[in-house]
Amino acid sequence: MYHKISAFLLYILITVLVLSLYVDKHATLERYEQKMVDLMTNYQGTRPPGSDVVVIAIDDRSFNKIGFWPWSYDHLNQLLYHLSSANPKAIVFDLPLPKTKESDTGAAVFANNLTSAGNVILPLEFTITAIQAPGDLVPPQILKSSYFTYDSFSKLRARPPLWASQMKYPPEPLVKGAADFGFIISDFDPDSKLRKEPLVIGYSDNYYPSIAVQAVKHFLGINAESIKLNPGSEISLARVKVPVDNRSKYLINYYGPRETFKYLSAADVINGQFQRTSVSDKVALIGLTATGTTQSVTTPLEEYLPEVEKTATVVQNIISGRFLRTEKGNLLGFIWIITIGVFSAFILPRVSLVYRFIVLLVFLFVLVNVNFFLFRSFGIISKTFYPVLELMLFLLVSPAIKPQQEFGKKKKSKIMEKLEGLTSFRIVRVDQTTQTRYQPRPTHSTVEPESLTVPVETQENQPPSEMEEEVPVEKSDKPGTSTEIPIPIDIPVKQFGRYQVLEPIGRGAMGTVYKGLDPAIDRLVALKTIRLDFAASPEEVEEMKTRLLREARAAGKLSHPNIVTIYDAGQEEGYQYVAMEFLEGTTLEKYIHKKTDTNFKIIAQILIQVCDALDYAHSHGIVHRDIKPANIMVQDNFQIKVMDFGIARFGQANITQSGIAMGTPNYMPPEVLKGKTANKRSDIFSLGIMTYELLTGRRPFRGPTISALIYSILNDSPTSPSQVNNRVPSIFDRITEKCLRKDPEQRYQSAAEVSTELKAFVAAFVGVKSASKVTS
Repeated sequence: MYHKISAFLLYILITVLVLSLYVDKHATLERYEQKMVDLMTNYQGTRPPGSDVVVIAIDDRSFNKIGFWPWSYDHLNQLLYHLSSANPKAIVFDLPLPKTKESDTGAAVFANNLTSAGNVILPLEFTITAIQAPGDLVPPQILKSSYFTYDSFSKLRARPPLWASQMKYPPEPLVKGAADFGFIISDFDPDSKLRKEPLVIGYSDNYYPSIAVQAVKHFLGINAESIKLNPGSEISLARVKVPVDNRSKYLINYYGPRETFKYLSAADVINGQFQRTSVSDKVALIGLTATGTTQSVTTPLEEYLPEVEKTATVVQNIISGRFLRTEKGNLLGFIWIITIGVFSAFILPRVSLVYRFIVLLVFLFVLVNVNFFLFRSFGIISKTFYPVLELMLFLLVSPAIKPQQEFGKKKKSKIMEKLEGLTSFRIVRVDQTTQTRYQPRPTHSTVEPESLTVPVETQENQPPSEMEEEVPVEKSDKPGTSTEIPIPIDIPVKQFGRYQVLEPIGRGAMGTVYKGLDPAIDRLVALKTIRLDFAASPEEVEEMKTRLLREARAAGKLSHPNIVTIYDAGQEEGYQYVAMEFLEGTTLEKYIHKKTDTNFKIIAQILIQVCDALDYAHSHGIVHRDIKPANIMVQDNFQIKVMDFGIARFGQANITQSGIAMGTPNYMPPEVLKGKTANKRSDIFSLGIMTYELLTGRRPFRGPTISALIYSILNDSPTSPSQVNNRVPSIFDRITEKCLRKDPEQRYQSAAEVSTELKAFVAAFVGVKSASKVTS
């Protein structure tokens, strides 16, 4: 009876645990739930969005024919003229308009054309704040766009939309001519993906609609009085009910990747070379799609989706009524958890382990497929992660629960019960006289892990009373396949100087890096050591010692936020060590191997920090000579630290052959491979290789052997990064090409020159819309 109750209670307790997590909605678990929704979104593939929205794309072709954004108002007048002549229901500028000048007659003409068209919607930009804040006076033409009505003021206060502290609107001459105004914004989730769109933002005492809501209003031909906000539930546009959350955010139902919607090049529209019927009676959305001119948003289906297509998706969702709904899904998730828990508590303890696994896997199959069917057919997002977590926990504990049939058998004699109890144990005896078979090196207190084993002698013909079973132990000739019993390895030295050794955190061919503690000031440090026993000769031992001390001297004289700080250096029990700053993060090499698709603005900011660190080192007469991703530490906030000045040379020193051997051939410049002295332009060549690898995921020079690699570095001209990855902006082609020139005189002459170009690229990002993250 005890076993029956315990098995039943275990399943019930797991169910209660999962239910409590479900109600708590912890942010970490909710992210996993969101990953499940992303997976279903990807699995359902691309769907036709409908034909009510067309994107007027300011694309690369438009840039080639007309020029870079911002354009003159003369070109915008032509664009507006041809669009309005095609009779769309709404013309929406989904990007900030150029600034105007008093003498700009084109802007005055544009304002008149806005009035003539009568259906042009211009953008507003808001600065989001956590609480309601007083705002500046708003022109009456813009104020008329704040028109939401609501039933309950108390409900609105309890579930307010996002609040803004500042408003940025189009130039004054254009305000009077616009038919309506709507805000443009991108509200990213913590994982930098955009899944929701705020449809309402509060500014001062008024509530303003998004540009998508305004576009739908004009498409449906309804007035402001027909739009009503039900806080935390929905926004009504006449008969269309748009579901929103407690902050009036709408969950976007993406149709597919980039260019799922119909695109018309703005250059063709300006020249009148497009079919009027493709725009007639539709919403025409004008936005930037050209490479490098706008910050594309990351969605569950696309890494680089132009923001204008995101707006097109929201507009088409509302027009067609294809919404994703979570309110019914929350109840379904609760039902799934209860159903699985109760069924498992009553049934699983009664069946064998195999049948438990079969039942739980069938539950898993049915759960995933039913939820996917509801998602694809009805847009209902039923909670999936929490029931899956419950099933995984059931699978985990099932082997520990014996079937109830075992406890329903007839009683056996006490002797048999004792025998059954005894045979359920295995006792392994290790001969006390057995000696370990390892021999420590005479120059070290370290022990080799592969030699630490305890042989266990098998016992043959033991009497039953000893209750011992054979434990065969075999020795494999292949490393890492031994079945012998390992003995834990102690840290060879407990202290280096005044620094206490806590644990090893990294191991390489040259030595080991330990996590340590400076007890004097209670500060964590990294202790870098070298293993002299791996050296082939006394000269090599001396070179490795020199390299470690050189790193301490080189980096120790540098004080820069992007260079790792060196605290101390010394020798302890035959070990050379350096105490340095303890960093949390990952190397750029691991970051590249993860194949993370990073925003090019962030890539530029990473490289700017590396350039600043190099320029600082060069200004102090130090050449790093081993710039590579493994020597760049990326911290959580993308703060960069340049490490490993172990083969760095002061500017006045001559290069040595051993110094060359310690460098990294993949990142060596041609002049160093030819035996010439390295200088700061050598670091710039290595920087160019690292930049190329960061952009494309591969190095520019490759070869099956070292000889082939060296030949490639000396003779080959690499393919430009944009040909490997067509999303790479052209500025990186120019930077990498100049960094990788064979002649040092033709490269950038300082890291500061590279940094200047990258900073200009970051500053020149046009059309970037603020990403606001407000916790509901």
